[in-house]
Amino acid sequence: MATLSGLSKNGADSVDLYIEEKELAMRIEEGLAKLPPKMREVFELSRIDELSYSEIAEKLNITKHLVKKQMSNALKII
Repeated sequence: MATLSGLSKNGADSVDLYIEEKELAMRIEEGLAKLPPKMREVFELSRIDELSYSEIAEKLNITKHLVKKQMSNALKII
């Protein structure tokens, strides 16, 4: 019986974790939708594509300082 109760608890934990992850993903999407297009692009290049600030600056033809500022503002909005 101890094994069955352990499985039940682990299953519930998995469901809870799944729900939390879905809710977090939804909140992130909502936050991203609030960002101006250029700021969202900078954020996605950094966090999703894992480019460095220097790489983003070069790719978008903007300064590294502007990339840092856009990321800072994006994180405040999200």
